[in-house]
Amino acid sequence: MYWKSCNYSRFQLQMSTAKSAWLPLKLIVLIFVYDTLMPLEGTRELWVNKRGASPSRLQTYMKDRIVKGYDLNLLAVVSISTLALILGAYYPLNIGFPRATELVYYLLLPLAVGWVLFRDKPWDYGMRIGRWKSSIILTLVCLAAMSLILYAVSKMPDFRSYYHKPAIDWRDLLLYKALYYFAWEFLFRGYMLFGLERSIGKNAIFVQIIPFVLLHLDKPFLETLACVPGGFVFGYVAYGTRSFLPCFVIHLGMYMMMVSFVN
Repeated sequence: MYWKSCNYSRFQLQMSTAKSAWLPLKLIVLIFVYDTLMPLEGTRELWVNKRGASPSRLQTYMKDRIVKGYDLNLLAVVSISTLALILGAYYPLNIGFPRATELVYYLLLPLAVGWVLFRDKPWDYGMRIGRWKSSIILTLVCLAAMSLILYAVSKMPDFRSYYHKPAIDWRDLLLYKALYYFAWEFLFRGYMLFGLERSIGKNAIFVQIIPFVLLHLDKPFLETLACVPGGFVFGYVAYGTRSFLPCFVIHLGMYMMMVSFVN
């Protein structure tokens, strides 16, 4: 009887863990559904202004993104970006989908909050082609320059021990890292950069460098140190092209080159 009770307790623990893993995704879906199906009368008129009617106070606040002198946009972007990083570190999602943690916390959560609060669209946060000619030129230049640097540092012991892999399935690695860096670059060079731009202008380029560097503290020292100018370059590229997609391609390309050089 004892082993049966232990197995039952273990089963209950697994079920509760699986349910908690889905909770953030359920909350995001509920927010979208609630906001979409909310009746047009009553509470809904706080968000939707009828033709000919004067804007409500909340509607004016959401348009101006200012409440009693406080910048709601700045508050939202800083809070959600920080929350996304905390949730990703403490509550990873084990739901059988590659990089689900980053896709939900770094991508879906900021998009959902931005849409609910301000009706922002994905392209408002740099999820678009942007200035494609500049994107192609800057991407090729950055990858060409970084290929020489990465080849040189790949010979160093710290980098070889960190990036060495006993066996590589390149197709799975490419898919796995592509999903990861897409969500990663959206959070830093998409949501943070273009979100903060509305409040502090081009200075958003410098702000997004801080968490970007801190998340590299477990990497080799030279790589972490290089993230300071590297974060500025990424921010400059995204700001100049009005898109985070070039940064995604550059970042993914740099990782794949480093792994190929080391292995």
